[in-house]
Amino acid sequence: KVRASQINEKMKLAAAYALASLISDDELSDDNVIADAFDPRVVERESEAVAKAA
Repeated sequence: KVRASQINEKMKLAAAYALASLISDDELSDDNVIADAFDPRVVERESEAVAKAA
């Protein structure tokens, strides 16, 4: 478990790439560029990516 007191650029980029990775090329469109906020994969994928970047 990571208890970071600040968010750095590396962590922000990790979160962005994790979020972007949840949309496949087939799903990508002008109206669908990021995963739905209620997609349960978002929290898991982003938290793992940010923890690794911390």
